[in-house]
Amino acid sequence: MLSTVQGEAKRHDDNPTFTSIHEIPGQARDASTACPSNDKEVDDDNMQRPNNDLTTEKPNKPVTWSSLPRKDQLFILAFARLAEPLFQTSINSYLFFMLRSFDASLSDSTIASQAGFISGGFTAAQCLTAVLWGRIADRSSIGRKPVLIIGLLGTLVSAIGFGFSPSFASALFFRCWAGC
Repeated sequence: MLSTVQGEAKRHDDNPTFTSIHEIPGQARDASTACPSNDKEVDDDNMQRPNNDLTTEKPNKPVTWSSLPRKDQLFILAFARLAEPLFQTSINSYLFFMLRSFDASLSDSTIASQAGFISGGFTAAQCLTAVLWGRIADRSSIGRKPVLIIGLLGTLVSAIGFGFSPSFASALFFRCWAGC
């Protein structure tokens, strides 16, 4: 293969039928000396291009904790992400006793049914509102931060309201609010 480097011709191999796209100045080019299109061959001009070519991308460095910006915000997000499931799952351990305190005359099966309604109310509210909150968060006019803050404030209010509920109806209301 012949290539031109600043006006000089250099031979890469001993096969005279294959030449590069750029031939020696002043030399005629015919079909017998044309370079065949082979995907595995690299054009000599590509090797001389600067590194801003799309084919020579720099490998991405792995993301580390020290390379992340705003670690304080990430810490708050991680804390909220760990605190909310703690509230959501801790209810199961005292829900039966809370419902019994509302009305001690109820049978265990009725209290278990009420506990199922409270747990189902949370799940149903989440199913009905999750897509809506996702669309609101994706809007450029609102964004994700306000939605996260509203969600955390809603969890705070629903947890306090559920904890101080005097009846099954108010407990169900606040548990559904937690799912919204």
